[in-house]
Amino acid sequence: MMISEQVTVRVRTEYVGVEERGRTFHHAFAYHIEITNISNRTIQLLTREWTIIDADGHEDRVEGEGVVGELPILGENELFSYTSWAMIGTNAGTMHGFYGFIDVDSQEHFRVEIPCFRLSRPGVLH
Repeated sequence: MMISEQVTVRVRTEYVGVEERGRTFHHAFAYHIEITNISNRTIQLLTREWTIIDADGHEDRVEGEGVVGELPILGENELFSYTSWAMIGTNAGTMHGFYGFIDVDSQEHFRVEIPCFRLSRPGVLH
């Protein structure tokens, strides 16, 4: 399976807040994703793989089908956007991963890298 540069991924994050559970705190972050098909092929997003790392180095891996309950199909120059969220035990961390796609015509599977991005409460350096 190849890694494609025919899809762009843009990410914007937002700190949502903190929730106290007993003696631990969980920091919630929203992430807004824009996926653009810059190829001349029709493609479909099938899977996602995330690695989420908090400021203490604790790593969580998340894998699943599609995104936010959808398996979007993108034609040439089409954009798909969605918002989701993550919770971590510190007020800063990072996320990165891959999307798994299929070329609708050729049925060739390929992966698209999701570049590393920061999760950070305002005013916190990481």
